Amino acid sequence: HELARAAQSLVQRVQAGDISVEDVDEKALTAELRSSPHSVPSDPDLLIRTGGQFRLSNFLLYQCAYTELIVLDCFWPDFGAHHLADSLTVFASRQRTFGERRLLSTDEITRIPPPHKQPSRLASRDEPSDTISIHSLQESGDD
Repeated sequence: HELARAAQSLVQRVQAGDISVEDVDEKALTAELRSSPHSVPSDPDLLIRTGGQFRLSNFLLYQCAYTELIVLDCFWPDFGAHHLADSLTVFASRQRTFGERRLLSTDEITRIPPPHKQPSRLASRDEPSDTISIHSLQESGDD
């Protein structure tokens, strides 16, 4: 919805003569998204998705282009400080490229800490309810 609202606002500004069609670009769309009362102040670095769902559900689709995603099995009412701490630990271990693919120099490779082993499955219904798995879309193969 936020994309449609931002696009409609830009169209209205063009029709009113406030901006030209040539002024409508990625920068203008981003600025319009950020000026909305429903927007986040900037593109989020981390999005934690509770409930074990590997989708954004039409939430901040444009703004999350380079956001790191972490999926937790717990539901929002059960989300606690330890979930946040675990998620931040996983986030800190990521090597962010913001969409760029590049080869690392030997110096850079030696400075990268070894990857942390992450659970590769969702908790089953038979496991205790306090068992929480953190899943990374990067590691799951889902794009």
